Amino acid sequence: TLQAVAPRSYFLYFNESCNLRCKYCYYTSREVGVTERSIPPYVVRAAIDYILKTTAPGQAFVTLYGGEPLLNFDAIRYGIDYAKEMSRLAQTPPISFELVTNLTVITDDIAEYLAANNISILCSYDGMENIQDLARPLASGKGSHALAMSGLEKLRAAYLKHQGNIQRLHAVAVATPRLCSIVDQIAGLE
Repeated sequence: TLQAVAPRSYFLYFNESCNLRCKYCYYTSREVGVTERSIPPYVVRAAIDYILKTTAPGQAFVTLYGGEPLLNFDAIRYGIDYAKEMSRLAQTPPISFELVTNLTVITDDIAEYLAANNISILCSYDGMENIQDLARPLASGKGSHALAMSGLEKLRAAYLKHQGNIQRLHAVAVATPRLCSIVDQIAGLE
């Protein structure tokens, strides 16, 4: 017989809002499209409480996800801070967090917060300027490469400052015929 296994990995879906209109995105291809719905802090708190209640201490892994989750950064910060405080009070290891982002709304303050809290970052990025701008335009239709590179540089600087390395920064890209062009660019970040 199979024994019941407590979940260890969770996705917290912070919003459906996104500032990009990626050509292959399942949101923008839906009839409804991108909406402004987002998760309020009281729901984040309830989710964190549930995760802490149902997962063995030190075993919870939470992915912060959405359209572009950083468009709801206040709720993300609230959730991370709340989870840290609850773990501290219970004297248990903290929840491990990772964030999926398109990099385009990263500010210095956001980068500092994420690095100081040791959050793993999944950079959703398609590579060279011509590829990124074609596949992942802003809602205005303009290219997103410059904003993504600026966000990536802010993250790189913050993680080097707080962690001494960029091992918590990871790239994810949609498999397209031009995907290989991103490898050399990412390899040159350190």
